[in-house]
Amino acid sequence: MRKTAKQISEVPHITPEGNEEVRVWLRTAPAREIQDYIHYIPISAHNERFQLARVALEIRIAEDAAQAATKLEQQVDRFVQQMDKLLGIAEAQKLLAAKLERQTNRLIYLTYVLVFLTVALLAAAYAQTRVILK
Repeated sequence: MRKTAKQISEVPHITPEGNEEVRVWLRTAPAREIQDYIHYIPISAHNERFQLARVALEIRIAEDAAQAATKLEQQVDRFVQQMDKLLGIAEAQKLLAAKLERQTNRLIYLTYVLVFLTVALLAAAYAQTRVILK
C-alpha cells in the first residue's frame, strides 16, 4: 500500500534507503500530497527534503498544467469542428430560407391569379344568369 505524506515524512532521512524511498514517493505523488508532505517534513531534514519536495511539486504542477493544456487543445479542436458543422448547417438553412421565400412569393402570386379568375368566373356567371332570366 502506498504511504501517506505523514508516513513518508517519518522515514529516516539519514539512510540511503530512506532517501531513495522519499525520492520514489515524490516522483509518483500527486501535487496535493507533496504539499502535505512539505508541511510534515521534520526540522532536522527540512533543508534537503524541502528542496526536493519543492522541485517535485513544481514538476507535478507543470505536468498537470501540460495535461490540462493538452485537454484544452483537444476540446478547442472539437469546438472548431462543431462550429464548422454549425456553419455548414447555417449555410444550408440560408439556402433553404431563400428557396422557401421564392416558393412563398409564387404561392402569393398564384393566389392573386386565383382570386382574379374567381372574380372573372363570378362575373361570367352573373352575366349568364342575366341573359337566361331575360
